[in-house]
Amino acid sequence: MRENQWQPILWFTLMGVALGFTAGITLKWGASGRSPTGGKGNRPGAADIAVDRQPFPATHAWEPPAHLSGLAASPRQQLAFFNAVDTLDSDGCAALFERYSGQMRLTGTAATNAFQRLFERWSVIDPKRAIAAITSLSTTWNMGGQPRLLDLAVTGWAKAAAQNSDVLDETLPLIQGVKDREVQSTFVRGLLTDVDAPTPTFRESVERARELLKKLPKSLADAANIHDDPTLVSAILDQWRESLKDGRSTTRDPMDVFRYAAEEITDPELRWGAQQLAVRQLAQVDPHLAAETLDSIGLPPSSRDKNELLGAVAIEWGNRDMPATVDWILEHSIDEQKGLLRAMLDFPNRYNSALEPQHLAKLAELVPLDRIPEGMASTIAAPWLSTDPEAAVDWFSKTPEANDPTKLTKMMTEFANYPSNAQWDRSMAALKAVVRLENLSVDDFATQLRIQMFDSAQGDNPAHAADLAAFRESLVGTKFEAAVDLASLNTLSLKDPVAMREALAENSTLSSEQRAEVLKNAAKAMWLHENVADTLKWMSSLTPDEAFLPTGEALFWSVRKTPDDGIPAATDWLNALPDEKLSDPQASRVANAAATALMQTNLDPRVAAEWANTALPESLRDAAVAEVMEGWASIDPASAAEWLITLPEKSRSDTAVGKLVDEIAWDPANAFSLAGMITSPEARIAKLGEIARNWSVYAPDELSATIETSNLTPQEAAAVLNIVDGKDK
Repeated sequence: MRENQWQPILWFTLMGVALGFTAGITLKWGASGRSPTGGKGNRPGAADIAVDRQPFPATHAWEPPAHLSGLAASPRQQLAFFNAVDTLDSDGCAALFERYSGQMRLTGTAATNAFQRLFERWSVIDPKRAIAAITSLSTTWNMGGQPRLLDLAVTGWAKAAAQNSDVLDETLPLIQGVKDREVQSTFVRGLLTDVDAPTPTFRESVERARELLKKLPKSLADAANIHDDPTLVSAILDQWRESLKDGRSTTRDPMDVFRYAAEEITDPELRWGAQQLAVRQLAQVDPHLAAETLDSIGLPPSSRDKNELLGAVAIEWGNRDMPATVDWILEHSIDEQKGLLRAMLDFPNRYNSALEPQHLAKLAELVPLDRIPEGMASTIAAPWLSTDPEAAVDWFSKTPEANDPTKLTKMMTEFANYPSNAQWDRSMAALKAVVRLENLSVDDFATQLRIQMFDSAQGDNPAHAADLAAFRESLVGTKFEAAVDLASLNTLSLKDPVAMREALAENSTLSSEQRAEVLKNAAKAMWLHENVADTLKWMSSLTPDEAFLPTGEALFWSVRKTPDDGIPAATDWLNALPDEKLSDPQASRVANAAATALMQTNLDPRVAAEWANTALPESLRDAAVAEVMEGWASIDPASAAEWLITLPEKSRSDTAVGKLVDEIAWDPANAFSLAGMITSPEARIAKLGEIARNWSVYAPDELSATIETSNLTPQEAAAVLNIVDGKDK
């Protein structure tokens, strides 16, 4: 980032001093602070300038994003980042670490891969400095289930250290000197995750891991609880299980692990774990042999493990020879049969495999009905509908699930998920069969019919239209008669809403709820076919109650797709609504969409913020301003904060302040300052505590100094610190 880009921020800092905040803390964008690598600050200012000066030459057109989440924009941007990282020197790596290590959230594959790649590069060119940076990260920093920065950095180091003995030799003394044993364990286990990469057999993986383990000081091995062959083998088995789940084991000898277990592993529990893995691998190649092998070694004591293992074998075998598979299933006890069948039918499962529809049908024919696990009949019938709907419905109608509307909904939903069911003939055959099921709901039937009609372009196919007309005629007098009309009108509303209006005017079978559904769906597509003024003119012919939802829907899509016409129309509509309608979620939905669209179509987000704060009905302003603030703060937090601060306190909503604070969470000093403007005492303390808890992970001294110099009362400061310490639970 260019240095002059920070001038507004520095000016804003001075302005912040003059204005002051509720918490009495000055904004400090670009201020320096001690960092784990000895550089200047974790906040963007110093790091951005350092990155421009050091790692990237002036001729380099690409600039790293201020936040790693920016890499999600495109694969090209990710590639540019990786290519740039490969050219960095140690100072350049340190500058990027300064930028990214202070961020509170690290989400998405692109962001995590980028952080790993940074340390993979840094560990090669300057191992000691990279380790110093890694060990400065907290062991407990995990935001919302996302990977810890520590783990990601260690993964990058491990990729270099496992393949480069110089890197390993230089860094081991530093890792040994780390006082936190959890950090030491993370390093050791991270190192062993890559031993399998270049080696095709389990034995070679173990031998290579042994060699690496010999280089580790005993204290490090003990910290990771990898101190002998059983614990080492267990760690490698974990990696092979992962490769089995993601398909990386297909080139391996299925019996490789089995032979190793029989010859080398003496611990019974560990040997069983290895044999279980071997059976799973073998099932993908020869399920009959896998079943025989499983019978020879016995079943695991855990019913869950047993069922999963039996299911993996049975799925592979059933897709090759279902009669033989069923014979094998029926040799087990009744409870084992049901558990095995449940594991077979619970797909897509952890093995990424499933029984094909024709084999499911054969399974249903061969297995006694009373042996089918509860809840699984709908799973069997759904794909079977696409191959033999009459037989599927006849079988399903005899099961208890046929009397359960929720199971019927499940069956119709799963049926829709099969790719082959987009074919008109298959779908119509299935629908003609399922109407025999008394408990099938009209909504489920109409939804499935509409999906098939839309996918097959029914409106443009005379043969399909004739089929549909004959089908409707066969349903006259039944509850499904209106369902066909509903599906037809919903399909037409998406393709030609103007023609839908005429058909709707002539229809007398739809209920008021069904009519409202058609109007709402039509409103979503009207902007494609006519301008918003014509749409609103037609909507005005409806009753006010009937027109409200579809008008809101039409305006919602119009402001997003044709903002020049949609935003003025939305403004007029919202300001004309009676008070009782302004509290409806549809009104705020339109207002927020208009605010967002206005921000996206103007170079200055201030225009959208001013509009949201003045042009909308008062009850809708806070949420709309917060919507603008969220987008504005992500691209220019300084000007967003400047505008928000200048508002009178009565016009400044806590929601908008909260959105701004959340967007600048990567800069906790300023986030903490701005959170002080929240007027609700409970909300203010909660937000300050949230920021402080994460800030304390990597800069506790800076946090303490900030709290001490703030205008927080002793009680408020104590409440914030209680959140940091977890005492607020």
